[in-house]
Amino acid sequence: MLKPKSMVQNLEAGYTIIEGIVAILVVSALLVAIGPAIAYSVGVRVQSKRIELGAQAAKNYVDFVKANSTSAKLLQDFAPGGTVTSLAALNTQVPTGFTGTTTDGYTTGNALYCVNMDDTPGCQTNSLTDMVVYPLRCPGGPIPSGGSITFGDDGYQLYVRTYRANAFDGTTLRATGQDSVSTNAIGDKSEPLIQMQTRVTPSDISYNNFSGAIPATCP
Repeated sequence: MLKPKSMVQNLEAGYTIIEGIVAILVVSALLVAIGPAIAYSVGVRVQSKRIELGAQAAKNYVDFVKANSTSAKLLQDFAPGGTVTSLAALNTQVPTGFTGTTTDGYTTGNALYCVNMDDTPGCQTNSLTDMVVYPLRCPGGPIPSGGSITFGDDGYQLYVRTYRANAFDGTTLRATGQDSVSTNAIGDKSEPLIQMQTRVTPSDISYNNFSGAIPATCP
């Protein structure tokens, strides 16, 4: 005896593909919504690490100069009695043939200091971690009428900017940045990661020398 076929159908039949498409659309919408936040978070973390490396490079350079305060070849000067009146006016120019692989660690004739942060000697423009310190010094007090300054005896103000080495690939570097600390130069490598200034004391430390070295001519 033949049994009649059951007319009961599976309630889930015909909905599997539709549900899959809906799930894909929901996931896509979520990714679109949170994707920018994730990308921004990663970018900030990467840039924070860059700023940390830049600060470390600048601090190491300052410590080195303070230990060798009379080494004039390490620093670029504000012209005594010259036309430069502010730090922002001293725009860093791209040095010709920059490699940063001189024997003493300094770039010849460019007043730049290479801080190697990876396994490749020197600073390369394709490096993501190498840093370049751009130091400047300004007389600690009024410039004498004759324009002669003895930095080692009189002391000076030391200004330090740190740039990423890959900023020297043909970009004209800027003196200052306009971004916030958390995203400083995150999209513009021509801007310095960090800037700092300090006082290098004169070799003859006395109250008269120190009080007379108040930076009247520095920016």
